[in-house]
Amino acid sequence: MKLSNRNIYFPWWLAFVFIAPYFVGFSPIDSSFSDISVGLGGGHFVYEDCSGTHEKNFVDLGVSGSYKFDGPFRVGGMFGVADFAEDDKQVLIPILYPDLALDWRPFSIGTTGMRIGNRDDLNVQIGWLNSAPAFSGRGFFSTGVEFNPGEPFSKMYVGANALPYFNWGLVLQPEFPISENNYLVVTGRYGTYQELDEWGMSVGIRIKK
Repeated sequence: MKLSNRNIYFPWWLAFVFIAPYFVGFSPIDSSFSDISVGLGGGHFVYEDCSGTHEKNFVDLGVSGSYKFDGPFRVGGMFGVADFAEDDKQVLIPILYPDLALDWRPFSIGTTGMRIGNRDDLNVQIGWLNSAPAFSGRGFFSTGVEFNPGEPFSKMYVGANALPYFNWGLVLQPEFPISENNYLVVTGRYGTYQELDEWGMSVGIRIKK
């Protein structure tokens, strides 16, 4: 049976993503660790439908966890729930999202986004649902820079996010050490759409071992 070339397609760039780290000297062996986060927050966003522009408040809770193996594999996920007040009724939205990635210290790519740079120092990130809670953390989609500014911080993330927010906004996420392997994470987000405020705030605990 003869197969037409038009019916065969292989994304060669995926092969490059898998093998490129070895060419630039990344070690396939990296220390294993677990990373667990719990966060609670709330906020306000704008949305549009056929009847016009509307505003909505929310409260959300999220838990995320992942395990990084000695090799370049990371597995985990996020679970959460968002509570909306709608016409005097409570509307609960469950969130469940996997975290599957190839993760080296200087580079990672997976279902929760891509990172270029040292995971423990300066790096640039594009993220999808990568910070619990999902709504008031970094949102559904974010891009920014993470770095270690020194005491009293252990990390600082500065970026922008969208979704569930209708427009892009500024995100700040400082992290503070509170004991060995335990960190306090505070997230704040602000933007506007048609002079309407869109904001989110959350606080959480991250445990890395």
